[in-house]
Amino acid sequence: MRHQSNKGFTALIVAILLSVAMLLLVIGNLHTISSIFDLVARKVYRFIAVENSLACFDAVVHELGYDYFYAVGDSEIFLDAGCTIVSVLAVASTSVPFDAVKDITVNGMAGNIRRPVIATIHARVVILDSRIGLVQSSISF
Repeated sequence: MRHQSNKGFTALIVAILLSVAMLLLVIGNLHTISSIFDLVARKVYRFIAVENSLACFDAVVHELGYDYFYAVGDSEIFLDAGCTIVSVLAVASTSVPFDAVKDITVNGMAGNIRRPVIATIHARVVILDSRIGLVQSSISF
């Protein structure tokens, strides 16, 4: 009586299992690499969004230098593709020496369509004899 050996079948199953394990390892590494790329891209997009919002803030300060009655209420003004003036509102000033006190809110945008990064600057400025001083400001994402 001849004894049958299953060595070929066992070798085939081991080869298939090893190839599946290697494929899963490669897919896991690709996910890690794409996550690192996404982190770096988000950091760059945040930098660009902050720069866009600062450009928008500078445009508002420039306008206030010419006309300190300049105000933007509920409407948004798009200066370019990455910058939005959300509001420029007058604040009731309790301190007499200032000509005007303004609250400014601007947005700067960057990134792609699916996951945009928006940096918002909230600032309060005072105007005295067409000189503008920054009282407080904050940047949020």
